Amino acid sequence: MLSPAHQLLIQSFVLAGVVCAGAYAALRLRPSDTYWMLAWVAGGGYLLALCFFELIPHLFQSPTLSPLSASIWIMLGFLIQQALAPLTKGMEHAHPISSPSTAEIPHALLPALCMHAWLEGTILNPAHEHAAWARVVGIALHKLPVAYVLALALHRTPWRPYAIALFALMTPMGAWTLYLCKQQPWLSQITQPLYAIASGSLLHVATTILLESAPAHQYRHQQWRALVIGILVAALLCLGVHA
Repeated sequence: MLSPAHQLLIQSFVLAGVVCAGAYAALRLRPSDTYWMLAWVAGGGYLLALCFFELIPHLFQSPTLSPLSASIWIMLGFLIQQALAPLTKGMEHAHPISSPSTAEIPHALLPALCMHAWLEGTILNPAHEHAAWARVVGIALHKLPVAYVLALALHRTPWRPYAIALFALMTPMGAWTLYLCKQQPWLSQITQPLYAIASGSLLHVATTILLESAPAHQYRHQQWRALVIGILVAALLCLGVHA
């Protein structure tokens, strides 16, 4: 069996590869908007189920956080994500940005997007292999359309490859930050609050995706199917962990 560090290294390569795949799809493949919309909805359903079936129950069972403390940190993460949304123009939930020139790219977009990506990496827990992979799938489904939209937004900028590379590294960096903090007794106390903040952030992203993907609150049959598939896959992976 692989050690937690080796598992985290593999997961880091997977997540960085997902970002590269999303960017490649934007620049070379250009799949239909319908395909990406359905993938977007399925990812939102998966993230929502991941929050309720895995992340939040884990926090409420934490020996270092009371349920009230966990709830406060989750709410803080939700509010942090709400504050980041205007800076990223909603790109962390795959909201497209049309940017014909470098001057029109918001200066805070990449730092805010990287902060979100770093934060979501803190939900990974390689000490519990199956649970960690359920989380990796959720992050991957989330990052694929985000990387696609980011690459499209930056397609006329000279620093596009560097921005994509930085974004690809941020989630693994968040995961390794939490892993290293757990190795130090004086830092281990911050791991659960960070985990709760990240959970609140992902809960915000999931609910926003589901709301924005239904103009006038009307879901088409294809969207319903994608949503249910995302929820069911997450339920099978997360509930299978606890079976």
